[in-house]
Amino acid sequence: MAWKHVLLCQTVSCACALLAGCVTPPDTHRPSAGEDSRVVISLTNHDYDLAAQALLTELLTRLPKGYVVGLGPVDTSDTPYNVQVKTIQKALMVAFNKDGTLKFSSRDATKSRGCDQAIQDFREYNRWVKEEGERISEVNGVLCGRVSSTEVSLKDGGRQVTYVFTWELHDTIKDELLVSHNYPLTKNVR
Repeated sequence: MAWKHVLLCQTVSCACALLAGCVTPPDTHRPSAGEDSRVVISLTNHDYDLAAQALLTELLTRLPKGYVVGLGPVDTSDTPYNVQVKTIQKALMVAFNKDGTLKFSSRDATKSRGCDQAIQDFREYNRWVKEEGERISEVNGVLCGRVSSTEVSLKDGGRQVTYVFTWELHDTIKDELLVSHNYPLTKNVR
């Protein structure tokens, strides 16, 4: 009878240990294998993912299901830091694809000379789609962006840089500004 009590105690202890190990840790960013784990002034892939997700969350509250978005130019002239526009575009494509509610056009106008030119480029594309009777989606809106930054010196000798991702979604048919969204991202380096 004593061995049954010992066996029961060992089984309960083992079960408790296993369950304690199954607790999910809080959701924090862990650097991937190729990513630097230090805080750096420059933007990382994780920063681009955060900005893309914040924009997608805003668009989901404002646009109907199936809305097709095309990417227009992203102005980076207001920051001295390197901003990887293609990485922003890929982060947006991944976020849109994962969600599936909105569609991201594979056609882009990132090389257009400003947002007005990008809107015009997509309007011409939509006319071509209608005239040719193509079975591809028209682009409903053009997403134009701007990334700016400000930098301040901290009292402890560090630096703080705040990047602001500013997005505007313009309807290609109604010629209306549908969404305007800012996403600030602050980085402190000591």
